[in-house]
Amino acid sequence: MIFYLAAMQNIDRSIYEAARIDGVPARARFWFITVPLLKPVILFTSVISTIGTLQLF
Repeated sequence: MIFYLAAMQNIDRSIYEAARIDGVPARARFWFITVPLLKPVILFTSVISTIGTLQLF
């Protein structure tokens, strides 16, 4: 969760402000702004989790 929190704090607020001014709904802002910008962190945590699981196996 710390990785996701740090990544979300790193997203520039002006992107959200521009989307809000353009009239983009909150759900679309999440799916089309937040998720794509978090993809590197999602990949990183998935790989680290997979490695940890395979070590237990």
